[in-house]
Amino acid sequence: MKDENLIGKMVGVLYRQSTTYFQNEFKPFGLGHSQGKVLRYIYLNKKVLPKQIAKYFELDKGSVTSLIKGLERNNFVIRESHPTDKRCFYLSLSAKSKRIIPDLNVIFEKWSEKLTFNFSEEEKKHLIYSLQKMIDSVSV
Repeated sequence: MKDENLIGKMVGVLYRQSTTYFQNEFKPFGLGHSQGKVLRYIYLNKKVLPKQIAKYFELDKGSVTSLIKGLERNNFVIRESHPTDKRCFYLSLSAKSKRIIPDLNVIFEKWSEKLTFNFSEEEKKHLIYSLQKMIDSVSV
């Protein structure tokens, strides 16, 4: 099998290209590539617990803590106390984040368009199905 046909290599290339794309696109907003993705996740879910971020992005607790601290330090998120569990807190978007969400959404849309340029709707559906199947195969 030729090296360019290895799935792991192709996934790695897509990951690196994705990281570079989002780093470049989020930089004008003062965001790292993961921070922009987390803001969009919070936007779509209104307010979230840190453990929900960890589960969705498959990140460890330390990585999530670091992401949250950076977002708080730069006033992108608001920390809200949990009504019944004082050890927990919710995160929601600040006014600053809400102003840039339309721009972030365009960035995500452009990335999806780049990935699926020249794909038919059927090919897109099959790709999503296949990628989810791969994720399910390796998820613990």
